[in-house]
Formats: sequence, C-alpha cells, structure tokens
Amino acid sequence: MRFQVRAMMILMAFAVAAGARAQATDPGAVTAYGTATVKRAPDLLRVQIQLSGDGKTVKEALEKLATRREACKKKFLALGVKEEAVSFEEPRVDTGDPRQQQMEMMMRARMNRPGSRPTAGGGAAAHITVVSTAKAEWPLTGKSGEELLVVAYDLQEKVKAADLADTKTASLEEQEAREERAGGDGDEQAATPGQPVFLYIAKVSGAQRAAALADAFKQAKTNAEDLAKAAGAELGALKALQSQSDMEQLQMMQWGRYNGYGQQMTPTPEPGEALAVQPGPVTLRVTVSASFAVK
Repeated sequence: MRFQVRAMMILMAFAVAAGARAQATDPGAVTAYGTATVKRAPDLLRVQIQLSGDGKTVKEALEKLATRREACKKKFLALGVKEEAVSFEEPRVDTGDPRQQQMEMMMRARMNRPGSRPTAGGGAAAHITVVSTAKAEWPLTGKSGEELLVVAYDLQEKVKAADLADTKTASLEEQEAREERAGGDGDEQAATPGQPVFLYIAKVSGAQRAAALADAFKQAKTNAEDLAKAAGAELGALKALQSQSDMEQLQMMQWGRYNGYGQQMTPTPEPGEALAVQPGPVTLRVTVSASFAVK
C-alpha cells in the first residue's frame, strides 16, 4: 500500500509539472513542453514478488531458493494462472542496501576502535542470500469497471493469503534477516520483503503511442509559438526534440529506492505496455520537449 500511494503521488506530480509550460534555454532559442495521454482499460493483472533463499554457501542458498520457487509456482497454478503465464528471473546474490552496509561498517568500526571491548566470537557467521523475482499474470480483458474492482480485490486477497514467499514458514534466521532488511534503513517507502506487488497492465499499440507523441509535439509547438509571440519574435527551425513517458520519469524519481533485499522495486513495463497500481483505467502519459530557434 505504501508503494502504491507513493507511486501515485509521483505520477500526479509529473502530471502537474509536465503541463503546458515553456522556458528559455540558450540565447536565440526557446524550449516548450507538451503532454498527451493514452487511457485504456487494463488487459491483465501482473503480480511480482521477491523470493529468497539463505544459507552458509551460495549452493545451499540456491537449493532453498529452488524449493521456494517450485512451491510458489504450484501456488500460482492453484490460483488459476496458466503455466505459461508464470516466470522467474535469474537468481542473483543479494548485495544488500548500500546505505545499510555503510551504516553497519561505521558501527563495526566504532565497536572495534582502540579501548573498546571486542565483539564475541570475532564477528557474525557467513550468511548468503540469493533472490529471484517471480511473476504471474491473470487476464482482465472485457471486465467492466465494477467487475474489475470485484475480480481485482478477490485476486489480491487470495494472493496475499497464499503466502507465495513462504514468509510464515521461514526459519527464525530468515525471518530475522527479513525484518532487518525491511526496517534497517528507516525508509518507510521501501517495499516489504516477500510481499506481492500488484500491477494492472494495458497494451498500448505503436499507432496509439505515435498518435500521443504527435499530439504532445503539437501542444509543445503551440506553447513555443505563444512564448515567442509574447517576446515580439517568431518561431524558427526545430533545434532539439525529446520525449519521455511517465513510467520513465517514475523510474528516475525512484532511483536509489530499495526493497528489503537491496534490489530496486520500481515496476518496469514491457515494451508496448502501460501500467497502474490500482484497478481501473490505465494511463500512459507522454511528455515532449521541443526546442526552437527564434527570429
């Protein structure tokens, strides 16, 4: 829920900031912005969740992760997901949140400074965590607004109850590790380890995106013409052109945000997709920046 609220706040902020506005860039030039949107009903619900395996060696951790992945797949299938709609990312060793690692290094340095009592046992035992993201998709095509709300709520409750990451049956050591990663850096916006993220996906065709880009450029050019006219000048040739979607902006704003395993949890749409974190219409917002010479 915290992730969903924050994502919506960021997208709303960009919606305001990317409105019709223009600014001077370099002498003899003007840059203006335009926005356009593509709004569609979601075609599918995608659930993604981080799975983990812990051990004293990478091999032991991978074995635990493999067991957890197989259990997760069986739970997805039991929830009505088709086998081809379940996927897992390649495992990777968790390197942790760099901010938390720096804090731990500072604490160890203070504890081992001259005159301080050495830690018992000379340090913690070796501990390795490997992680993998599991994804599954349910089709939502043809659902009305109310039907979508009912289906989405029902699926979310079933997924949460399924405990896909086996958080309830994890060993005491794994539970303590999750708690440390979840609250170690005091970041309330970090995703909770082992908790599912729900994404509502709409397919956006190349023609729809091209039309949105054309509309956004038209708006940007109009804004530039208005600004040039206000200065008693005329718009010249196009000098530079850039575009950006709201999801790209969201990813930049989220840079440095980590989940409990030190991995970024910014939702990344596949090519030709737009996504939302709440059931309902999905909006792809495109912003165009156009720079023109003035004469």
